[in-house]
Amino acid sequence: MRFYYCLSSCIHGRKHHPEDAEKFQQEIVNKIKSGKGCNVALLMVGKGIGDAIVLSGFIDILKQHSCKVSVICYDRLMNVVPSFLSTVDEFILVDKHDCALKYMFNRKNFDVVVDFFDPDVNFDHHKLKFFLKLKCHNIIGFNQNNNALNFIPSPGMEDTERHYSNVVKNFYAKSYTYNETQPFSHRAVKILNEYFGLNIPSEKYRYRLDISDKTDSSVSSYIRELKNNSSKEGCTPQIIVFNATASDKYRSLSPDLVNRMCEYFISCTNEYRVIIMNFKQEDLKVTSPKIIFNPFKTFDEVIALIKYADFVISPDTSIVHVGCTFDKNAIYFYNNRLLNTGHENNVVWGPINKNYLQVFSDQFVRNVHGDDLRELKFSIVKDALIKMEII
Repeated sequence: MRFYYCLSSCIHGRKHHPEDAEKFQQEIVNKIKSGKGCNVALLMVGKGIGDAIVLSGFIDILKQHSCKVSVICYDRLMNVVPSFLSTVDEFILVDKHDCALKYMFNRKNFDVVVDFFDPDVNFDHHKLKFFLKLKCHNIIGFNQNNNALNFIPSPGMEDTERHYSNVVKNFYAKSYTYNETQPFSHRAVKILNEYFGLNIPSEKYRYRLDISDKTDSSVSSYIRELKNNSSKEGCTPQIIVFNATASDKYRSLSPDLVNRMCEYFISCTNEYRVIIMNFKQEDLKVTSPKIIFNPFKTFDEVIALIKYADFVISPDTSIVHVGCTFDKNAIYFYNNRLLNTGHENNVVWGPINKNYLQVFSDQFVRNVHGDDLRELKFSIVKDALIKMEII
């Protein structure tokens, strides 16, 4: 316990004065305006692939303004993200239990650290140790100025963690509040405009995903051959990418629903070829040349597959945001749930393009768990398919 009390006193000793914060921020703005850029770190510990895709536009805009961008993350991102965020200057892998040790002897001179992790049920004292080791006067956060963060303390740490939750705001030079009736991407635009002194309309914010020429060529050739070999009397089929599962079972489609959807695709008058992802072949009860199991294995290839497809169907937000990158016609499934902040998940993490239809399960449960998307009825899905002219 001794370490935690020592850390607490350090936190109290690191309060920001408003005039200092304004001075450091103005220095950042001046660097951006002069074309020199600055050294920015994005703290994405605890974030997923979909979050990284949403922030790809943030990174791209900073790079356009001569900034050096580092991404600090856990291995769940490190194994996938560097290939499609190729403009990032450095990916820094940290483990939630040793990040303080890594920076004790290797301090990074960042001009700005942007912490994209909202106050949540998981209070992260490891992050505070990380902040203590950074030589940075500009740590930006979201809603970190709340006096009572909503968290569930670890066993035996109730008093200590509650104490930290009341002083964590002292780490942040600036904490943004935001309107949760708008998608997450609006937060990125708000920081770019207000903190970095830019002037970017929200509607101009675009994701940027990089794929290699080799991957792009391989997948585009596959799609082209698939269309050519399936053409009938000049009628070229549309390619539908159908992803069946999400990161947890409650947000995934049931095997029964997937089978009924495939039956529908087979019966359609219009010509389609459906490339199905993340579904066991032995669980598919229907067979047809129209239904094809995804032959590609890497996420880069999936990005290219969606790029060259005509339509996307998915309950998984990483696929949702890839579809948004290329403005694909799409149907995206969401279970009705609230975030720990009390805001609607489907608004905060919803798509940002206009060519989609959001479909929700037929119950509306207002809690952080939401209802089970596996209970989604086929009648609702069929109505959505017809509305999007998959007939």
